[in-house]
Amino acid sequence: MASTTSGGSPKNATENNNIIERMALRCSMHPSLWRSSEYNQVAAGITAALKQFREIEEAKNLKFVESLNSEIPKRKKQCKAIVDVFKILDCPTGIESTHLLHLNYDVLTPTCLWILQKSLLKEVTNFKNPMPFTTYFRQSFKSPEDSIKAFRESSIYKWERYENFKEMVSGNNSTSLANAVNIDQLNFDKEILALEQRLEAEANAYFHHRTETQTHEYELFCALTRKNDYDPKLYSNLLKTTDKLMDRLMHCKDLVHSDLLRIRRESGEHEPRTNAQGKTIVDMEYYQWVKLADYAKTLEGRFHDLVMKLAKVMTETLASTEHKAQIDKVDIMPGHKLETLESRYLPIDETIGDSAIDIYKRLRTFVQTHDPQDLIEKHSEQFYNSYKSYVSNINFKLSDLCCKANVMQHNRNSLKEKCDNLKSEMKKRQREEIIIAQKMNIALRVNMGNAEVNCELSTLLRGLDHIKAEMDEIFESRVSDED
Repeated sequence: MASTTSGGSPKNATENNNIIERMALRCSMHPSLWRSSEYNQVAAGITAALKQFREIEEAKNLKFVESLNSEIPKRKKQCKAIVDVFKILDCPTGIESTHLLHLNYDVLTPTCLWILQKSLLKEVTNFKNPMPFTTYFRQSFKSPEDSIKAFRESSIYKWERYENFKEMVSGNNSTSLANAVNIDQLNFDKEILALEQRLEAEANAYFHHRTETQTHEYELFCALTRKNDYDPKLYSNLLKTTDKLMDRLMHCKDLVHSDLLRIRRESGEHEPRTNAQGKTIVDMEYYQWVKLADYAKTLEGRFHDLVMKLAKVMTETLASTEHKAQIDKVDIMPGHKLETLESRYLPIDETIGDSAIDIYKRLRTFVQTHDPQDLIEKHSEQFYNSYKSYVSNINFKLSDLCCKANVMQHNRNSLKEKCDNLKSEMKKRQREEIIIAQKMNIALRVNMGNAEVNCELSTLLRGLDHIKAEMDEIFESRVSDED
């Protein structure tokens, strides 16, 4: 293969080669181009990727024409047409015609990776003319077996087994064939089968995790649509009610205290006194005031206790700083299924495409090291045609596997992202429900506390009425005595 790369370390050279292979497999490059120059292979791959954007007239009209290294004007024209499409697509790498013309891999590598990803996303969202294995991800299956079967049957190409090919081209001429070419180097049956099995394992993992995710999606839907038996106004109204109750308590306590002071003054005015003869004169009203003062003092103490009780309810259940600190610690409920969903998520096999590239490289090397004319001369044109058909078949099969692996990886990553978002949303919803439950619990405790205080207050109010009645009775008795 002709090489015209510009600069780069051995590592970069390996990466550049992988880009060529990725582009070749993505566009199912025909083996006839494998003996062409590196420029032709890169340009053919990029052209095939860009032509997927058929809604863009410039992309739709793109045509790849193989050219010699000496045909610079033809290549310049082709490079300009390709770069124009990249600019329409807003490619972020800043690719110019000279980068492609002179194979500047510092720019070409990220550009090719970008267009591969963009064309992949376009493929998986193509609903009009989708590839068979992209529609697989839009279907539902009752069992893993049904899922695997559908994924297996979604392949575009049914590859020809090596033994069939060998039997067809060998016949009774195995000796002369062996002298012409060692075709056993083309036996990739086990490796391709292993790739298919790895892909089926990915499909199996996808089925299980999609099923689990759908279950948790339904759980989240139920949680989000669940009616909350909580009115935000309840909390604020309850605070207002409690504040009013406290104001009423304080007012009643002040009334008792005021009555107590008056009773004490009356009691002081009717204290026993000694006359000029040294005899103690006792006013019977004094004992009435003393008895009533004791009762009022006890009642004042009970009002004080009731005020403290209500204050405790308010401070313990409605303390904003402490309450907010507890709410901030609320997380997903321990033991919830979502907690272990991510831990059971099987790792994605990201090397299937690389394994396909490895087989592709060996297949391409075989083709490059065996001259077509030499094969025809040493064996026969019939053999060469069969060989060419078989190589194309394997090439298309590898391209099919590589595309399926890319689409599978994309969908598994999307499912993983969906799972993470689902877990985050469920955490958020559970946190909201826990906060609501806490507020409901607080509201219940405050309501119960208010009810208890109200009940006791009713009793104490009767005590206030008793004091007033006793005082009125004493005053009435005093008036009647004066009469």
